[in-house]
Amino acid sequence: MFVAAMLHFFFLAVFTWMLLEGVQLYRMVVLVFNATMRPLYLYAVGYGTPLFIVIISACVRPNGYGTKKYCWLSTDDGFVWSFFGPVCLVIFVNVFFFLITVWKLSSVCNLYHSPVIFIDLPFSPSFFSVCRAFTVTAVAQMCILGLMWVSGVFLFQEDPPVAVSYIFTIFNSLQGALVFIMHCLLSKQVRIQYICAKLRVDMMLRPKLKQHENVYLKKNQ
Repeated sequence: MFVAAMLHFFFLAVFTWMLLEGVQLYRMVVLVFNATMRPLYLYAVGYGTPLFIVIISACVRPNGYGTKKYCWLSTDDGFVWSFFGPVCLVIFVNVFFFLITVWKLSSVCNLYHSPVIFIDLPFSPSFFSVCRAFTVTAVAQMCILGLMWVSGVFLFQEDPPVAVSYIFTIFNSLQGALVFIMHCLLSKQVRIQYICAKLRVDMMLRPKLKQHENVYLKKNQ
C-alpha cells in the first residue's frame, strides 16, 4: 500500500512539474514576462498538489492502493482515475499552452524574416532562441510522458494486450534517459555550465600539477 501511494505521489509530481513548465513557457512567450517564478511557490505547487490528491484519495478509499497483481491503484470503482484524471487535465492544459506558444513563436519568426527593418519585436533574438529550444523540449517531454501513460490506461486492466505492455515498458525505461538528453545534453545553458565547471577544476588542479612537475624535475637533475 505504501509503495503504491508513493508511486501515485511521484508520478503525479512529474505531471505537475510538467504543467508548471507549460505555465512558465506561456508566461515567457505569450505574456512576454521574462521572470522565473519563485522556487518556494514552485515547490509548494509541484509537490503540494500531488500530496493533497494522494491524501484525499487515501482518506476516501484506503484499500484502493495495491492489488493482487500490481503495486498500483485499484481499478475498482474508478479509483485509478485519481491518477489518470489529473494526468488528462495536465495534458489538455499543456496542449492548449503549447499550441498558443508555437503560434506565437511562428509569428515572431515571421517578423524576424520581415523585410521591414524598423519593427517593434516582442523580444530579442537571443531570448527567442531560448524560448524556441524550451518549447521543443517541453513538447517532446509531454509527448513521451503522454504516450507512455496513454498505453498505461490499457495496461492496468484484466488481461492487457502484450503489445501494450511492451510499449509501456519501453517508454518507461527510456523516460529518464530522454529527459536527461533533452534537458542536459541538448541544453546550451547546461553545456556552458559544464564547460565553466570543467575550467574551474582545471584551474584548481593546475598549480598542483605544476608543483609535482617541479619536484619531478628536481629529482631527475
